Amino acid sequence: KHILPIKAFSPTAKLVLRGVTVCADESILAPDVDILWALVTYNGGKFTKVWKSGVTHVLATNARSQLYKKIFASKESALVTPDWVSDCVTRGSRQSEAIYHPRL
Repeated sequence: KHILPIKAFSPTAKLVLRGVTVCADESILAPDVDILWALVTYNGGKFTKVWKSGVTHVLATNARSQLYKKIFASKESALVTPDWVSDCVTRGSRQSEAIYHPRL
């Protein structure tokens, strides 16, 4: 018999994406969406496949999608590339969204 690893379930773990709700636009490929969903949720955030009120961050790889244009015009959520998620997790803290804008 083996004991399951408890690290993922630890209430004391540092959850760098707590309070973040992420949505991916159509520029993100389905296999990448699955990976990003896992990274976000494992690190305390929420992930939704459709944009709705309360989404704090929209992941995009370019500035051509309809969702990107809507969010860019309304400023209702931060627009970032998927690198923002992986860098937050790798560095152990939330990173500035400004340097992860899809137009950079």
